[in-house]
Parts: sequence; structure tokens; C-alpha cells
Amino acid sequence: MKTFIINLERRQDRKKHIKNFYPKIPILDTEIIKACDGKVPNNNTPEMNILCVWLLHTFKRNKVNIYHFKFGEIGCFTSHLSIWKKIIDEDIDKALILEDDITNFHDDYEKVLNEINDINVSKYNIIYLYNYGPNEDVKHISEHIISKNYQDHVQGTYGYVITKDTARFLCNYIKYHYKNTKAIGLDHWFGRILKERTILFSTIKLVHTPPSYRERVKRDDNNIYSTDIQIDEDFLWNKESLYQSMMNKFVEKPKVHVNIKPSMDFNNLPRKG
Repeated sequence: MKTFIINLERRQDRKKHIKNFYPKIPILDTEIIKACDGKVPNNNTPEMNILCVWLLHTFKRNKVNIYHFKFGEIGCFTSHLSIWKKIIDEDIDKALILEDDITNFHDDYEKVLNEINDINVSKYNIIYLYNYGPNEDVKHISEHIISKNYQDHVQGTYGYVITKDTARFLCNYIKYHYKNTKAIGLDHWFGRILKERTILFSTIKLVHTPPSYRERVKRDDNNIYSTDIQIDEDFLWNKESLYQSMMNKFVEKPKVHVNIKPSMDFNNLPRKG
């Protein structure tokens, strides 16, 4: 299974942690993806900045309010979008996406990933490597993978398997259907956009992130627990001129090809139930 690990260029501590600590599993073909740095665009590749501006331009065109969108949130959103696009472009049936702040893995990580690998991609949209929220109407898909009555509960985006058709659906939704609302973090966005789709969960929490919100919000680039995305004051509107200059550079026609079908029938995707 193709695996993408998202890592900020300026977080070399996390990159070292990934290489030293993330399990080496035979079924996984792992690639570290240079994340979009929402705070420091100069750290990004030109291609990532163009994709980020395409996203902001699409929000602007679709009247999606980014006033309370954080730098970390636009970086996170763009990073995941870049992988969905890569999945589509490279015709990858399914892929595991991990973020670089995972601190440890369950002993049965490999065993459950083998179960996931055996599930046909037509049977789900996303499989989370963990399970938050109430368990209602639970059905076992395999020994450790379940479906349940999913009610818009925020799951996080630090560990999930996504299918190619779902990646295309999400890109399609951003471009044509995400309108007249306000931008929200990717984890909350998933909860709203995918609540009518087939979401599966691991009954075992396979991956663990920093133990507390207090640890995550510390401003310390030498502490792998520290993260940008939770810093309250880092909203896009605080430094609009920075993004406006990027918009002015690319906004007429952002040269990025998001390979989707405008007429795609959403009903072709698995639905819950």
C-alpha cells in the first residue's frame, strides 16, 4: 500500500523521528511528502505554493470566507490536497496518509494494516486508524475494522486510508460545490463532507499523537509535540498582504491541473448503510 507521510521542511526533528521510529512494514511503500508551510511560503516548492494559491483562489471565487482560517490550517489543507491530487494523477487505488506528529504505534499496527489492505476499495471511502465518538450500529468488516453510525464527529487527519475515487470526489467538491460558507479545518471539513459516505474505523487506536492540547500548542520547533495549527492568533487575515501578493502572482490563472471530472456522479461512491 502506498503511504505518504507529511512533513514540514523546517521540522527536521520530526523528519528524523519519522526515519528512526516509524515502523518498516513490508506491505507499505513509504514516501515523505514536503508539506505546505502555511506560515512561511518561502519554504515551499513553487508547485506547492501554486496549489495553495489555487485553493485560496477557489475559496475566493466560491465565496468561502477565510477570515478565521489559520496559517496552519491552510498549510494542512493544501498538503493533504496535494496528496489527493498525486493519488489521482498516479492512478493509486488507495493510500495511507500519515502526519509527522505521530508519537507511537500500536503493537498490532502491521496486523491491522494487512486487514485494511485486504478490504476492497469499493467498500469504503476512508478508513481511520482510530475511532473517536460513540459506537452505534456497529458492523464488523474484519476483525479490527468496523463501520458505525457516523454523525459528523471530528476524527482528526493524522492517520487514514483513502481511495482514489474519494480523493477525486474531495477535489471535485472543493472546486465545484464548496460554496457560500466559511473555511474550516480539514478535520472538521471531513466530518461534514463525508458524513453520508462509507467511513470505516480501526477498533484499535493504531497511531498516537501528542498527549495533550497543552503540549501541542507550545511554540518550540525542537519539540515534536509542538505544532503550528493550534496557535490561536495565526489567522490568515493578520498577514493578508503576504497571501495577497501570492494571489496577485498566480490568481489570473493558477497553473495547476486538478484532475477531476466536473460531471462526476457522486452517487458512484460508497454510501453508508
